[in-house]
Amino acid sequence: MYHEIPFPVFQMKPPNSWDPFEHQDEQPSQQCLQRVRKDIVDFVAHPPPRIFISPVESDMTGIDVLILGTPDSPYEGGAFQFYLKCPPDYPLSPPRVRFLNTDEGRVRFHAHLCATGKVCVRTLGTLRGPGWNPTQSLRGTLASIQWLLGAHPLYAFRLQATRREVASYDIFVQYETIRVAVCDQVDAALREDARCPPTFRKNGWKLWDPVGCKYTTAQYETLLTRLQELRDKVQEQKKAEVVATACVAPAAEV
Repeated sequence: MYHEIPFPVFQMKPPNSWDPFEHQDEQPSQQCLQRVRKDIVDFVAHPPPRIFISPVESDMTGIDVLILGTPDSPYEGGAFQFYLKCPPDYPLSPPRVRFLNTDEGRVRFHAHLCATGKVCVRTLGTLRGPGWNPTQSLRGTLASIQWLLGAHPLYAFRLQATRREVASYDIFVQYETIRVAVCDQVDAALREDARCPPTFRKNGWKLWDPVGCKYTTAQYETLLTRLQELRDKVQEQKKAEVVATACVAPAAEV
């Protein structure tokens, strides 16, 4: 029998109290604005690897976030998008965060990334354990979310999963990463979808890699061409398999 990891604790709060889109009309306090500004400056000065932010122009307490999948994990190559909003009493209360790559609620990438978009981590107060404290920052909060996009996500569901189960789930996550966090993201960028902020959909946008100490350029059109080429190769391979099967069948009958 599996030993299940505790799932998010649902406290006596409104059902969507965690959802930043349900609190768009809140007016930030001066303390909130000052702290958010400080956190953004700190983030820009010391950017975590593979995390990018774009504050909303009309309200800096709303921040679009892009987290790239961890290398050598099933999430590698994916661009995972979140929306974060700081409440009026921030930093006394934690930010509210919503995960956006759910394919309209049809995909769950991790035990703590719900299909509803809810992000369940301790620092957000959405998971059992030591929670938020005012000394924590935007940078640290996003790093704790990035940690979810690591190797072997099945262990977040089942501590005693077998190697075969883990490998099978890794393949599933890899597939959904390509479908939702690559193809859908490229499509949204090229269509200038409102759900993909202008900063994240610019072809030629500079992505800073603090580990390699260099800039990488986002080329969505090039990526789309590569995906189309891969599609053509898959179709050619399928045709070759059909021809090979047709040739083997008569020989087997002789």
